Amino acid sequence: MKDTTPALGETPPGDLDPIRPWASLTFPGYRLLWVSLLFSSMAFQMGRLLNLWQVYELSGSALQLGLTGLFQAAPLIAFGLLGGTVADAVDRKKLLIVSQVLTWTLSVFLAVVTLSGAIEVWHIYAVTTGLTVVNIVDRPARMSMIPALVPRTHLLNAITLHTSIMQLALLVGPMVAGVSIAWLGAGNAYVIMAAMFVPVIVALVFLVAPKAPAGGRSRISARAMMEGLRFVWGQQIILTLLLLDTTATFFGGYRALMPIFADDILRVGPTGLGLLVSAPALGALVGTGVLLVVGGVRRAGLVVLASTGLYAGSLALFGLSPWFVASLFFAGLLGFWDSFGMSIRQTVLQLATPDHLRGRANGILQIFTMGSPSLGYVQAGIAASLLGASGALVVGAIITGIVVVIVASRWRSLREFTT
Repeated sequence: MKDTTPALGETPPGDLDPIRPWASLTFPGYRLLWVSLLFSSMAFQMGRLLNLWQVYELSGSALQLGLTGLFQAAPLIAFGLLGGTVADAVDRKKLLIVSQVLTWTLSVFLAVVTLSGAIEVWHIYAVTTGLTVVNIVDRPARMSMIPALVPRTHLLNAITLHTSIMQLALLVGPMVAGVSIAWLGAGNAYVIMAAMFVPVIVALVFLVAPKAPAGGRSRISARAMMEGLRFVWGQQIILTLLLLDTTATFFGGYRALMPIFADDILRVGPTGLGLLVSAPALGALVGTGVLLVVGGVRRAGLVVLASTGLYAGSLALFGLSPWFVASLFFAGLLGFWDSFGMSIRQTVLQLATPDHLRGRANGILQIFTMGSPSLGYVQAGIAASLLGASGALVVGAIITGIVVVIVASRWRSLREFTT
């Protein structure tokens, strides 16, 4: 079958009329995938905050708090490409169902050991590793299904809606976790998290699976993995976007330090922590809302450069703020500026990639977009132990700003890139 994927910067074929903000939800398959992501993302974000809170409560160590990122990043970097290869080789719907059942099982385990009083830091590290391994195959399979569930003309809309769900989860999940810890205790909060995976599995069961990629599914092999690497390496714009994102998320690992800001600097407790972690998601929801209403951006390269620079500025202001309300505002700005780059990166990748390679391309993308924030946890923990939490974020903001200036001056192709 002939590949109809347009070149980067080329207008996709089809109706060019403006697309309504929620248009992709009119397609039943995408709607079920969207609902499953809604609940799974909220549960996942609940778990991330619960784990950070428990590690800090059990150890009182900024370094051990940062090490949670190591147990997220190590398996992702080691097996991320393999996960994308699996997503191209097997039935993606069945893969999603199995991954969500395993995630539910690990959530139940954390609930049991916490309620029994047997919880230790190593339990959290072990489950974090297990969840990361599951997500290594889950995320590429999920993202690769989207182009098969909506028309090409709706792809940006579908991906922006997808991004908005992840941001909504970042808003609601930590708030629910923070309130649950304060009112019910961490053990019962894990019970709530586990229960949220039930509607996820139900939605996926009823989802009608898209057809296999054109030309059949690939095999799980080193050759197949190298094919994905060669493809992404040949896309200069994708590599440049990944460089900016990796720098910002690695040197701006503020999420790992949120318990320190909540407990030691702002003194607002677990409820305040939930609000701090949720504020970037609220800002990101506003950002994705703007994209949904506008329908996209033309000068995508300039938008990414500007938003990354403003992200660095917001990071510095958050690190320096001694006031809770101001910190909430600056945290919201972090999410607002981050949301633009996320939607653009995903859209560029899906448009530029043939269906039979999408799992591997998304696997590579997740190594950077999820691996660098996880390693950023480690970097932030080490930097905070040396410079303090505020100093760590200010230094990270300065480094990110310098990289933005270098990229903007060196790569003209990014400045002029349009979608």
